[in-house]
Amino acid sequence: MADQKNLFNPLLWTDEELDALVSVTPEDMTAALVEWQAHAPDEFDELPLAPQDDDEDTANEILVGVLLFGASTLFLWDAARGVYIHTETNRIVPFSVIRDIVDEVNLAQLSRMTALSTQLQAGEITLAEWQIGMAQRIKILNVNASVLARGGWAQMSQSDWGWTGAKIKEQYKFLRNFAEEIASGKQVLDGRFLYRTGMYEDANRGLYEEMRRRVEETHNLMQEEMRELGEADHCDDCLAYAQLGWRPIRTLPRIGDSRCKTNCHCRFRFRRRGPDGWIMSET
Repeated sequence: MADQKNLFNPLLWTDEELDALVSVTPEDMTAALVEWQAHAPDEFDELPLAPQDDDEDTANEILVGVLLFGASTLFLWDAARGVYIHTETNRIVPFSVIRDIVDEVNLAQLSRMTALSTQLQAGEITLAEWQIGMAQRIKILNVNASVLARGGWAQMSQSDWGWTGAKIKEQYKFLRNFAEEIASGKQVLDGRFLYRTGMYEDANRGLYEEMRRRVEETHNLMQEEMRELGEADHCDDCLAYAQLGWRPIRTLPRIGDSRCKTNCHCRFRFRRRGPDGWIMSET
């Protein structure tokens, strides 16, 4: 059993402490990579590329196979088109496929977070231990989603890592508030507590879509976006957003900024004008 005296003492992270906590270390990268390899489908367990030193000769086409174990590279990032390519078939791997696999890998993190929460309910761990464990899982969720949406480890710039760190910090602030509500008794350790635990995994879909939105605008020079309904029961907000059709990029609400919140399964599509008409993003 956990130390009963300190069972419900939360970690009162300051914003400065959060800035240090959200930094993505080599150990964090390894943890994210291990989780991907353990839980992705066999044909995709070579995503994403293990962190490597910069190599100018391959900077425009590296990504995604895990060279860490000497495996062949089945997936590459085509920087010119901003898409993943399956090297054996030379076919594009749709972003929708990548996101679905990210969701599948994320379910393993949800299982770990649920286990932490049930341990807290049973008094087997302290609130501080729960908080630390949750923070570790949240970081893995965010790192894998950002890396996969960006095109792999080697495509992640300092700006991309800074953006990802800011998103992790947002989640850590929610986690800090969550822990304080548990300590005060405002949040009882009941079914609602477990439901809130799962929201961190659900929110990861929105982060993946936001990183992809960032890439489509800054690297693929997409000009317009539309929201596409996913496979789910849709709230009135999402139905209305989808009916708006094409709009200038970054003018539609983010995935999750709707009544269904983190349960949102919508996706973005993008396009830009070309010499012969509209050029669509890969879905």
